[in-house]
Amino acid sequence: MYLDSIYKMIKEELQKVRSSTKYFNRKFFLTFCEAVRMNKRNRDMGVDGSYVNPENPTVVLHHCYDSVYDSDFYQKNSGCYCEFLSIFCRLARDF
Repeated sequence: MYLDSIYKMIKEELQKVRSSTKYFNRKFFLTFCEAVRMNKRNRDMGVDGSYVNPENPTVVLHHCYDSVYDSDFYQKNSGCYCEFLSIFCRLARDF
């Protein structure tokens, strides 16, 4: 699976450069990937601010990255999160 291989590559890279990868797990990674997909879909549809109702994309309700911002990885291991962003951008340019 494409996402599983990206997850494993990112996890390995993080473990090389960070002393702690606590809270970085598949659940967070899939949540992040869904937020990226939603943001891209919103942009393609011209929805301003990345806010959308999943049942009706023209209705604005929440920011697509709210679930990422609420995660333990983002809130409790922010240095590793920043490193994750760098690695993700490098490995998943065509995501």
